[in-house]
Amino acid sequence: CGAVCDVFSTGKGRLGVSSGRVSGDTVTRCFFTSPTPGKANSGKKYTSYAPVPTFSVEGGVVKSGTSVSLSVQGDYTIVCTTDGTEPTRSSTVYSSPFTINQNTVIRAAAFSKDSLISDCATQTYLTSNPHTIPIFCICGNPAKLTEGKGIFVDKTDSSEHKIFAEYFTKDGVKETEFPCGAKLFGHSSREMPQKGVKLSLREIY
Repeated sequence: CGAVCDVFSTGKGRLGVSSGRVSGDTVTRCFFTSPTPGKANSGKKYTSYAPVPTFSVEGGVVKSGTSVSLSVQGDYTIVCTTDGTEPTRSSTVYSSPFTINQNTVIRAAAFSKDSLISDCATQTYLTSNPHTIPIFCICGNPAKLTEGKGIFVDKTDSSEHKIFAEYFTKDGVKETEFPCGAKLFGHSSREMPQKGVKLSLREIY
């Protein structure tokens, strides 16, 4: 029988990211965005995932003029979007609080030169008139949803796209949230302004 040369917990995994050692360092666990199966790990390496930013105000129904700030512990850069897309390292860098004067979705992530970008944090703020039924909000890449040939524009599109869903009570209190896949559902309803949507919770999301 053989002898164990090395062992470590793979920990958190992410699609497109591999984890391992680098030559000459048998202690540090590193992450790589350019997998090299069957070959020595090479290219840019990261030592951790950045922590997820936090919001000063929980999403839901808020008063117009509400100020929302973002924060993260440690020396990290926060990037954010307001168009529904997930932030990347090249997204707008957060520099000052947001003032909420209309329905707004803010998505934020953090990173550093030695850390992979964090998971995305999402909060949706609603300033519209009170509701009498629970509220269900989704956000995602507009090009895949509401623009161009997105699923809410092209009624023939049967593809599934990643979104983020939030469920609020009629009073605007968030009950749950989760990432999932969304695709059009139904036949004749595709012709209607309000279309049926099927949500799928998959491990990939």
